Amino acid sequence: MLRFFCLIILLLLSIVKSFSQEQFIIDKVFTKLNLNQDLVGLDLMKYKKLPYDNNKAVFLIPVISNPDYEYDNIIYDAYILIIDTQNGKILNKYFEKDKWISDAFRLSNFTIDTGLYKLNIKTRAFGIRVSYSGSSKPNPFSQTLLNLFIIEDNILKEIADEIVVESYGGEWDMNCEGEFTDEIVIIDIDNEMNKGFFNLILRSTVKEITATKHGEDCIDTFEIRKESKKMKFNGNTYQ
Repeated sequence: MLRFFCLIILLLLSIVKSFSQEQFIIDKVFTKLNLNQDLVGLDLMKYKKLPYDNNKAVFLIPVISNPDYEYDNIIYDAYILIIDTQNGKILNKYFEKDKWISDAFRLSNFTIDTGLYKLNIKTRAFGIRVSYSGSSKPNPFSQTLLNLFIIEDNILKEIADEIVVESYGGEWDMNCEGEFTDEIVIIDIDNEMNKGFFNLILRSTVKEITATKHGEDCIDTFEIRKESKKMKFNGNTYQ
């Protein structure tokens, strides 16, 4: 029992230490970039260590560029950073003015995607997934878009912009009957190259859903199809 409590204490101390280190880094980066914390979307901010290099982390900071916004029509500047996890030094920085807009389609979440985007023998990308959701009940909508980034010549570059990886939408009578489309996209790396980078293969599973009323029951019918397309690097971005 004593050993169990010792393990719990060590685990808690490790969590506290990790949180303290991350907070130290966040504070240091905010100071370095001279950011006004009141304009930072703190609930959307993301920080994640790179699984292939624990001494580095991706730090995403959305900063409101229109502080006088109305009705939740918010525009965000993008700060995407590679950080030294030991000392908080900014190793690489990507900045884009007015990159994200949250309006009728609300920007609900960011996810840092450190999947196996190995684009050539020495280049591995990471992704930023941006999720949106609609507010209309009769016309539900949600979508997740993927942007890919690489470090090239010590510069953090965006090489793919707004690839749709999840999408859901439709129209219904808010009782039962309606039609919906649900799409999930998996990205594979091709074995063919263009301009030095492997092609991306987008494999989609599209589910068409029809809801109909049968007496007291609401019955869903499904039609599923598979789709595939390639994106090629043109020397600057994937298209």
